[in-house]
Amino acid sequence: MIEALAVILIIVLLSRLFEEITGVPIIIPVIVLSFLFGYFLPEIFHITPELFDEVLIMLLPIILFPEVINFSVKEFKDNFDSIFYLAFLGVALEIVIGVFIIYFFFNNYHLSIGAIACLLAPLMATDAITVTSMAGKFNLPERLRIVAEGESLFNDATAIIAFFFIALPLFTKGDIGILDASVVLIKVFVFSTLIGISVALIGYILLKTLRDPIEQFSAAYLVAIFAFLIADKLHYSGILSILVSLMFFRVLIDKEIRKGFLFQQEFQRALEQSQEECKQDTKNILLRIIEKIQQILLKIPALSSVTFRTYRKEAIYVAVFANAILFTLIAQLADLELFKKYWIEIAVVFILTTVIRFLLVYGLKFLKGFPFRWINALTFSGMKGGLALIMIHSLPDNFVYKDMFETIVLGVVFLSIFIYTGVLMVYLNIHRKEFSKDKLEEEMCIPEDILLKDLEEVIEKDPITGIYNRIKFEEILNYEIQRAYRYKTPLSLVLIEFVNYEELREKLGEQQLNNLLIQLRDIVKQDVSILDPIGRIRENVAAILTINKTIEDDLSVVNKIKNDFDKFAQNLGLELKMCFAIASYVEGDTPDLLIEKAEDALERAKVRNCSVVGIAI
Repeated sequence: MIEALAVILIIVLLSRLFEEITGVPIIIPVIVLSFLFGYFLPEIFHITPELFDEVLIMLLPIILFPEVINFSVKEFKDNFDSIFYLAFLGVALEIVIGVFIIYFFFNNYHLSIGAIACLLAPLMATDAITVTSMAGKFNLPERLRIVAEGESLFNDATAIIAFFFIALPLFTKGDIGILDASVVLIKVFVFSTLIGISVALIGYILLKTLRDPIEQFSAAYLVAIFAFLIADKLHYSGILSILVSLMFFRVLIDKEIRKGFLFQQEFQRALEQSQEECKQDTKNILLRIIEKIQQILLKIPALSSVTFRTYRKEAIYVAVFANAILFTLIAQLADLELFKKYWIEIAVVFILTTVIRFLLVYGLKFLKGFPFRWINALTFSGMKGGLALIMIHSLPDNFVYKDMFETIVLGVVFLSIFIYTGVLMVYLNIHRKEFSKDKLEEEMCIPEDILLKDLEEVIEKDPITGIYNRIKFEEILNYEIQRAYRYKTPLSLVLIEFVNYEELREKLGEQQLNNLLIQLRDIVKQDVSILDPIGRIRENVAAILTINKTIEDDLSVVNKIKNDFDKFAQNLGLELKMCFAIASYVEGDTPDLLIEKAEDALERAKVRNCSVVGIAI
């Protein structure tokens, strides 16, 4: 086993190096290297098909945990209709359409409707971590990314329910009534959801009693594991219970973190009140302050945003490690002789499922107005994963075509991973400008005539201030983070929020406000190094990326900008309320996590009425 561990670590290390050099998402080299090592060194990873199922079930909560816990519940609600169409209704339609077509193509095998449904249902499950990794690596519009990631999470649950509660009973019993099927589906959905919510509540209560980060991290994983175990033991959907439990757990954690900001505000008010009382009566001052602090400390949250970010970051590393194990084991199931024997059937099923998926995704063009390039991107984001193999292994051993079904599913999984991923990467690179334009329209609401006037310029620059827009700034941020990681150099993100932006818009009007922004831009430009990129990441928020500077250097720059802003405001007779925050990069921070750190620091500064600079290290 020590050799297997060494190989897994080598795979992860080589994959990270490959990602740094080429920019290819880490999960792709992990899959390729894992398969190659697993196939050519079978003696290290020898495993039986039965043990494979058990190991994969063990890995499922670990693999799904970072995908769900990083998925925003608010974003899910905002895009629920598109996700529901693809992950629930779309899966059902794909299976129904596919059954009738394959019944025609495979008529020489004399397969029943139930058998064909058992072949197709596993192929509806997609690999969430591959999809998320691809979506996060390219600068896609937020709405497209949310729909792709949401579908990849929830169609796993739909596929499992369709296989175990519809297709498999139909195959073994030969018939199942529509009413019976409906009752089963409702029962599975309701009880799996209730199990997920109950486990999340218990996990949240446990989390509240713990203070050690490692204990809290373990408790968070136990939520996913026990949700799956309980639902599976009661013969409901373990995957659905994992998704529900972790999403509800995320809701509870978000409330806990917001409570942290409220705690800071209440703590600040208590201190200010105590100072007022001190001026009025100097007797028993210390006692009163201690009493107030004790009252507030009872409300202090168990989890901070910093701790939660750390969990999410570590969970991603654990999931990559788990995927390396998964695909080395999948390689053990590959049989070249069976692939040669059934290559036509594999190709037919792969092409058929791809075409049906495209046609169903194309429905979003009419339902939600998705552009054609989004349709293509969503079509090729349907990479299959190891979950399909668990389902197909569950077919009865006495089924005469079990070997053929397992080979077809395994072949389609491999083809989807390599062909879909390759096509998607090429397609996203070719249409990079168009996707950037989509994201710019989505975030900045810039009129199309301005976009078309000079697309190259607009893609990089904010049309009002001339500094980098969010798209280009995030691209630079991603590059600088890779450089900081490689060379171990300091990197910080400074945010400046124009708090009374809307108030001044009403007072001055749009044109004068734009002129004011340009003047403020000039002040920032003269106070920062020419090497430090400046961007406008929201309508009222600017960002500065400070390179090779200590936190003390950053504070010095921020204080200089603050002083210059104050002088400028006094000269104009205006009240400019600006809030500042600094977030330092630490190894493992992604662009999203670094921005989130800075945003949290900004919130803490706003709690203090912007009288201090928020700092996150």
